[in-house]
Amino acid sequence: MEEMHLKVHKYLSDRSKNPHPRHEEFIQRIFNYQIKGARNRSLELMLENVQYKASSRARIWKKWFEDDAKGLFRTGNVERARQKTEKTGSPLMDKIYERTKETWSKHGITNTESKEDFIKRIQPDLDEARKNLKKGQKIVFTYDKDTDRAQINIKDG
Repeated sequence: MEEMHLKVHKYLSDRSKNPHPRHEEFIQRIFNYQIKGARNRSLELMLENVQYKASSRARIWKKWFEDDAKGLFRTGNVERARQKTEKTGSPLMDKIYERTKETWSKHGITNTESKEDFIKRIQPDLDEARKNLKKGQKIVFTYDKDTDRAQINIKDG
């Protein structure tokens, strides 16, 4: 699966040097595979796991080919598009910044962060919290009165 993932990526990066990965046939073979003979539950579970992974990768590869058709995949356009999104922020970041501005005005604070500085400070914390989030936990945004800043925390429940 990993090898095919790399083949798809290489093909989309430079079509002149890399052959088409034929990933559709690969995925189809995985979905068509059936276990014949005696029932073996552990073997069936392993096959289901591989088919699930194939399904996930198929969605990723489909998105990559769609991005390639729009001209986003080649020559670093994906990276530029990602940077553009980071500059403008996301709807979540916009909402958090607006709520923080409201809190600042309630407390009469005039020395505030710019939106760009706010996003640069909060986004890495949010990404880290998303990575470390465990089952039953949620990400909460709190306001620290001592530092007059919004913070990201992980809360149980």
